[in-house]
Amino acid sequence: MDSLTYSSMKSTLTQARGSLNSRLSEIEPLALLIAPLLTLFLAQIFGSVLGVVHEKGLKACLLGLIMGFLK
Repeated sequence: MDSLTYSSMKSTLTQARGSLNSRLSEIEPLALLIAPLLTLFLAQIFGSVLGVVHEKGLKACLLGLIMGFLK
């Protein structure tokens, strides 16, 4: 139990935090670029799905989806 003192745990956690922060700093610019584009893409898909459901109705869409999977 002596090896798990507060200061050793704090030191280990501080080192882990520093390591993770350095790795995240490499990925963050890419995430900031991709996240808005991905959000717009998903919003477009979601809008298209809602448009089809609004046009055909929920029951017809679900039935068509099930029939498509069974083919």
